[in-house]
Amino acid sequence: MGEFRQRSSVPSGLKLSLLVLSAFVILGSFCLADYPPRTITTLDNRVYKNAVITSVSENEISFTYDDGVMTIPRSNLPDEIINELGMNDAENHRIAEQAKADAAEKQQVEEKAKADFDRQQRQAEADAAERQRMAEQVEAERQSQIKEQQDEANLERADKQEQAAQDARDKEKQDSDAMWVIISAIAIPLVIALMVWKSNPNPAVIAMLQRNQIRSELHDLNQTIHDIKKPNDWN
Repeated sequence: MGEFRQRSSVPSGLKLSLLVLSAFVILGSFCLADYPPRTITTLDNRVYKNAVITSVSENEISFTYDDGVMTIPRSNLPDEIINELGMNDAENHRIAEQAKADAAEKQQVEEKAKADFDRQQRQAEADAAERQRMAEQVEAERQSQIKEQQDEANLERADKQEQAAQDARDKEKQDSDAMWVIISAIAIPLVIALMVWKSNPNPAVIAMLQRNQIRSELHDLNQTIHDIKKPNDWN
């Protein structure tokens, strides 16, 4: 009974540690059971009999054999042992992870390239729209200038036409006034001569009046013709 109590006095933490250690030992035994004793022949033709593998990593294996303990690098192991021990799994995993990383980097590069292309495309479209707007603005200004010039030309033409029409009216009035002057110059002396003839029908007087009338009419006619021609010469 006292012995039982003494055993029970072992700390609980130590018991837990012993249980964990026992579990690792048992697990290691099961793992080593997957690698029964064998003969390992390396690539440099060295032979290790009754080799029991104790550890396997990506780059090497360790084992016990008849003459002691040995560690062989991966580069000196035949392919069948490498494949059997799964030493390629780590390499394959590394390659797979590297492939994923490369794929992710490639995707990032492609996404960045696409984003850059989209940005450049939007910028190009914006630049094209701005150039189109500027071209339309320049064309609108040019059309406005052309219209202003046409309006000025039309106004100037209208002014010239109005001036020409006014000049024609002025000339027509001048011609009409000159015609009335001629008619008056001819009619008034005739009326005077007729009145004198009726009051004194002397042939000599009549002849004298007629001569004077003719000379006066010729003088007035020449003067009127001169006055009419003079403005035309100035033009």
